[in-house]
Amino acid sequence: MARGAIRHERLRLDGTGTEHSSELVEERHTFSFDETHIHCMRYEPRAGRTVTIHAYSPPLERTGQYANGDDGLLQPGTDLLGRALTPHLKYRPEISHVSGS
Repeated sequence: MARGAIRHERLRLDGTGTEHSSELVEERHTFSFDETHIHCMRYEPRAGRTVTIHAYSPPLERTGQYANGDDGLLQPGTDLLGRALTPHLKYRPEISHVSGS
């Protein structure tokens, strides 16, 4: 955090439903995580003007968003270019198609 504060939330599934763990990240504090991390950063109204710096190493190939649907379920959203979030596979298994004649 360069200035102000944000609310950093992490998605947690505990078998009984969805919960978020939340922490306040204030000026001059940092946090980090790996590529499997799903998180949300929210503006903290009491913090006033806020400036955050995001640095990724290695560089991100792509980011995505999730949204809460009308039914309360987590759904993939779209990125800034309007592309839907899709799973990223480290390997691509062969897919065979069976067609009837």
